[in-house]
This record gives sequence, C-alpha cells and structure tokens, in this order.
Amino acid sequence: MLTIGGLVFLLICVFGSYLLSGGSIGPLMEAIPFELLTI
Repeated sequence: MLTIGGLVFLLICVFGSYLLSGGSIGPLMEAIPFELLTI
C-alpha cells in the first residue's frame, strides 16, 4: 500500500510541476501507458 501511495505521489509531483511550468498535458496523456510499462 505504501508503494502504491509513493508511486501516485511521485506522478502527481512530476506531472504537477510540468503543468505549472506551462507544459501541455495532451502528449503526456497519450504516452502514459507506455511510460508506466517502462517504470
């Protein structure tokens, strides 16, 4: 449970900082399944 919580927290921090810096979420949403397979 702690591992899942940590992974969710990590993704929120990474994508949140990307959005706050002005990034576009569209291309990221298309790539998420493949990125999660890599992780």
